[in-house]
Amino acid sequence: METEHVLRLCVRVHTGGFHRETDLSVPVSSSVADIAEEVAWLVGAPHPQTPWQATTAAGAPVPPEEPLGAVGPPDGGVLVLAPGHPSPRPVPRDAAEALADAALAGRAHPGGLAQATAATGVVMLAVLVAHAAPAWLVAAVAATACLLLLAWRRELTAAAMALPPLCGLAASGWVLGGTVPEDSSGWAAALGAGLAAAGVGLAAVAALRPHRPGAGCLAAGVVVLLVCACATGAGVLSGATGAATVAVAVALICGWAAPAIAQTAAGLSVPRLPTAGEEVTLAGVEVPDAAARAGRARRVHAGVVCGAAAVAVAALPWLAWTTRGSSPAWFALAFTLCVAAACGLHALRHADPVALWANLAVALAGLVAAAPAATGVPGAAPVALGITGAVAAAALTAPLWAGRLSDPEPTTLVWWERAESTALAAAVPLAAHLAGVFTWLRALG
Repeated sequence: METEHVLRLCVRVHTGGFHRETDLSVPVSSSVADIAEEVAWLVGAPHPQTPWQATTAAGAPVPPEEPLGAVGPPDGGVLVLAPGHPSPRPVPRDAAEALADAALAGRAHPGGLAQATAATGVVMLAVLVAHAAPAWLVAAVAATACLLLLAWRRELTAAAMALPPLCGLAASGWVLGGTVPEDSSGWAAALGAGLAAAGVGLAAVAALRPHRPGAGCLAAGVVVLLVCACATGAGVLSGATGAATVAVAVALICGWAAPAIAQTAAGLSVPRLPTAGEEVTLAGVEVPDAAARAGRARRVHAGVVCGAAAVAVAALPWLAWTTRGSSPAWFALAFTLCVAAACGLHALRHADPVALWANLAVALAGLVAAAPAATGVPGAAPVALGITGAVAAAALTAPLWAGRLSDPEPTTLVWWERAESTALAAAVPLAAHLAGVFTWLRALG
């Protein structure tokens, strides 16, 4: 069929609580009366009591007996089908109405002011307690205040977000007792207690909140707990350096697996083309509510990359600091630079702004962590300081050359992919060495 005789439309069917849309190609000679019943049958709409009435997306009526090619929306436009009833025509707003609506839309919500005031009260209470109490008791008092606020007013989002980390800090500080552990078992016990308390706080939030947590927040929380659990196990075996290395490695794995995780969690499946001789109806499975599932997939993806980035940003400086003055400082310097290069190149190729900023945050944290790692090399090796200084100079002059990266050529993207793969390949053995994998293998032999 020639395209000039076909009209491609997005048809939206609205009747009562039923809302569905589908993309169709119809002959330009067809009218609304010709296609309305068949379209309603295709999308599974209930039969209305009155004839179908068609309008454009802006609300202008479409004559039911006239050909769509003459009176309907243009090619690629939107056609809305709804049971016939008198509906007012769209009325353009004048300047006064537009200004009034804009003022109402921009007005600050009183709930935000109340939350900010409550947060200020919690901070003041914590400062007063900190005058004559240890840090873990301050965190416990703040967590108790957030719990009471959340039990009283369950819609306070700030209290719900602050409760789990405050519980974790209070438990970790109580286990440490204000002293620095001499071995890795003390750090592992503190981290384990913090994770358990944070889980209890998260359960309290889930029990008190009237609505389920969003898919993005839930995904971020699961990723953070997974990475911290892996880091705790590594800390028991290899100490603080191994825990930080494993945290960064698992966070990177979660970040790179985020698209697959989001697709699976949202129940999306990639359609496949039919093979030779196969019926078109058997080629792929239609996904119901594809638009809603796609939005859920985007939120899950954002939650996974943000959770992984949060842990990696905290673990990279920790890794650099724990290796200062020892031989692993060289490996920590190389590992942080490889992670920064891989995440930075990955961020440049990302279209989603949330994923771009999450990967960029990890890259910048890797650059920052490279500085203490370089100064912590035994003897302050000039090579380490020179490499880190050159990278710092390149970062300092970023406003001069970053604009050239906004619209790269296809061949440039290919080279970026190769450089990213090279950086990841170099980071794997470095992470294995810092985590103590090679030491375990030698012990087995």
